[in-house]
Amino acid sequence: MTTSRPHQQQDDPIDVEQVDADVQWARQIRLSLPPRGTVIERAVRLRGLLADLVSCGIVPENTHTQPLYRDAHFLIQFDVHGMKHTGAVDHLRALATSARAFNALYRLHRPKTQPSTEIEEKA
Repeated sequence: MTTSRPHQQQDDPIDVEQVDADVQWARQIRLSLPPRGTVIERAVRLRGLLADLVSCGIVPENTHTQPLYRDAHFLIQFDVHGMKHTGAVDHLRALATSARAFNALYRLHRPKTQPSTEIEEKA
């Protein structure tokens, strides 16, 4: 399966901005449903991003994160293409919730790519 990862930066393997954008978009869905094709596209992309977050090795797997890993692995297994429209929206929302948790943990644990600048003290 191919996932779309537009705007991914070269120096960071996870596109955290794209995860944020897709999570925000998925969570704003209310009574009227977006077109099925759009839901499928976002779900497929978010599924790939979640798989990247789970497999990157930066988020520690311990007693606190094991339920998150279990849920993420469960969600990644499903192919949204065979789902009814409302089921695909529900699945997209579940992917978004899981991706949001992993994205937050990833941001906490990823190595800093920018050199730290020390503030010079004035004498």
